[in-house]
Amino acid sequence: MYFLPKANPLYEKISTDKVHLPELLEKLAKGHFTGYLNHAAPGFESYSIFVKGKLICAISSENGRDKTGFEAITLLFDKVLNAGGEINVYRMTAELAMCAHALLLGTKVLKGDEVRQVDMKNLLARIKGQDMNGVIHFFTDTRSAMMFYKTGVPFGFYHDNGRNIETTPDEARKVAALPGARIEVRSTKTIEELLLYDLLQMVNLHKLWEAAAARRTASRPATAPAPA
Repeated sequence: MYFLPKANPLYEKISTDKVHLPELLEKLAKGHFTGYLNHAAPGFESYSIFVKGKLICAISSENGRDKTGFEAITLLFDKVLNAGGEINVYRMTAELAMCAHALLLGTKVLKGDEVRQVDMKNLLARIKGQDMNGVIHFFTDTRSAMMFYKTGVPFGFYHDNGRNIETTPDEARKVAALPGARIEVRSTKTIEELLLYDLLQMVNLHKLWEAAAARRTASRPATAPAPA
């Protein structure tokens, strides 16, 4: 399971029956949307991150296995048609969307070490010295909190009990101090570099949707003839 901020909802818990997904993705692109679309179904989750209408990444996860890019959208369409589920869309600033990209596809600087084993002072100095763009994620089995960075400077904080991007790290420190708390650090490129990639320029959404619909029809068992 991935953990992304849910601070500024545009749509929440919309049944896929009420949405034509290719049209919704195109609408977000044409509206210069910045944020992410999430689809959730049993055993499955998918995220599509936009910055200024460009789809900078897509990831779909099923049973712990991830697919990205073209394959992620293909799997997303298959799941929507076969398993239904819910659609959520959250607005973000470009800086937060950059950090969301780090959470999904960023480079792992730390991979879940225990907080008590990490020299936090040295880590924060490295982040600042390297002008890192990305996220520090503290977590336990029941709690999660994040610190967002742009060019090595923290600009916002979020935790699982919040609905806003906060300006102080108080809750993140509380989660970090919990017994057994772990830390993950992920970095990514600048917003300008991420904007050079737009997945929607590389795929035909409607053809992918039609192909998914055809696979669904082909997989259905033929109806047995009625007895005479």
